[in-house]
Amino acid sequence: MTLTEVIPVPDGDGWQLADADGGGGAALPLTPAARSRPGLWRLVAASGGRPVTVFGECGHQGVVPLAAWEPEGAVMIPLV
Repeated sequence: MTLTEVIPVPDGDGWQLADADGGGGAALPLTPAARSRPGLWRLVAASGGRPVTVFGECGHQGVVPLAAWEPEGAVMIPLV
């Protein structure tokens, strides 16, 4: 799946991908496995608190981000 205009944000002991427009508090949690990989920090750094596009897998435990694009869309960052 591809999520556009999301921001990685901490959520208690975990992380989630929150809708950048903030409407309704829509967010998807990252899986426990995704939170323990170095790709999480690449995603957070690429975002810098700004919206990014994220491609990943979604399952019953949450999202596993596989790649992200910076807001300008020029650079793809592999997360795995």
